[in-house]
Amino acid sequence: MGSSLAAGASSTWCIRSTPTSSAPASATTNVNINLTMTTGSWTTGVIQGGFYLNTSAATPTFGCVDHGGNYVDLSWTTSTRPLATYYGAYINGTMVGDKEQGFSGVIPLSSTIISKTLAADGATTVNVVVLDSSYNPTTTVAATGTVTLFVQNGARAIRCGS
Repeated sequence: MGSSLAAGASSTWCIRSTPTSSAPASATTNVNINLTMTTGSWTTGVIQGGFYLNTSAATPTFGCVDHGGNYVDLSWTTSTRPLATYYGAYINGTMVGDKEQGFSGVIPLSSTIISKTLAADGATTVNVVVLDSSYNPTTTVAATGTVTLFVQNGARAIRCGS
């Protein structure tokens, strides 16, 4: 790309970065700009500059709805990826519950599917993770939050939060 400027004039470039739907939760790109100035037969060497563009590494907190200790519904924002994307809920690296697509954006979790060896009674972190095309977890966490496992009426129960 080339352009001309009058003597004494200046120019400004604006670069905008929008992550694609397949971008990881955090990413960095190094943008390099090369500039050559010419007047008549005189030409400068390449003047190079650059900067980094970063996407946020912050992971959103999932929404959570209690259902009387029987189960909770975890929800997350699906607008940043194609609706057909699959997600799974993970505790300590183990998927709990069924995989769900972004069409619903909700994963129900029951205390009966979370063993005490996986998560003892008390607060535990759950990550909603993007799954690849073979339904394996990727490194992208779509949302994270806490649920609490406890005993209610003699049986294991679950609620939102800590």
